[in-house]
Amino acid sequence: MTDHALLDFDFEVLYSGHCHVHKIASLLSSESTKICTQSRPTRPSKTTRKLLIQLLIVCLVVCLLLQTTVATDDGVCEGGKTEQGECKNPLSDDGNRIDRTDGKESDNASTSTSTPAIRMISKEELAKHIGTGEGDESAIWLSVLGEVYDVTTGAGYYAQGSSYGAFSGTDCSVCFVSGVFTKEEGDKETSEIPSEQIPALMDWRNFYAGHETYKFVGYLHDDRFYNEHGKPTPKMLEFRERVIVAMEEAAVRKAEREKKREELKRKRAEEKKNKENLAAAAKR
Repeated sequence: MTDHALLDFDFEVLYSGHCHVHKIASLLSSESTKICTQSRPTRPSKTTRKLLIQLLIVCLVVCLLLQTTVATDDGVCEGGKTEQGECKNPLSDDGNRIDRTDGKESDNASTSTSTPAIRMISKEELAKHIGTGEGDESAIWLSVLGEVYDVTTGAGYYAQGSSYGAFSGTDCSVCFVSGVFTKEEGDKETSEIPSEQIPALMDWRNFYAGHETYKFVGYLHDDRFYNEHGKPTPKMLEFRERVIVAMEEAAVRKAEREKKREELKRKRAEEKKNKENLAAAAKR
């Protein structure tokens, strides 16, 4: 028997999906036994032994690859399976492909979980919510920079006749920093707010946005803030640009104040130390 006789074993074992190393080893062992029992009682040549070893290694690699393929075909998917039996993309919760460049789903993605549109509120509807009506209108709403909040839980502050009652049912953004609580003041444009007062106004806006019980209701349809589709108006976009600049300037001013405070603190510490040294020297 020639060395090529070693290649005559059944390769169907490899493609059945149930390849086992011991079967292949058995086949190879059988062929080796035949070789060893030939009329010439000689050991297999080096070429034969080398071929056996190479063939065994190839079989082991093929077995591992086939077992991995079978496991996947049996339904072992990292991201689970779709209704059609296909493996989901593990990077997406619902199996839809996510375009990482702009954060949007591809055309074949489901839109059933799309974010609902933000409620738009007219000035007339806002004016009705001052806590004196019935049903839904018994709530107290106010608006700051076009963002409407339900502040009913703070009726002690915002009910008519209370300290901040002038803010109810209207957007009086300018009033937050001017201290003048009149309708005329509330109707002013945000462009009239001095840049150095913008950070204080943003603090008020953040106060309502982050409050535990004051709930966001929607956007105010007002030429100063948002249009009927909930998009910021040109005036609002311009104000946002001012906010960015004003906050940067405020950060610089704060850093300068901190620097001066540290310098003054260090200077006082040095003066105190000098006095202590002089007092110690006087005692000697």
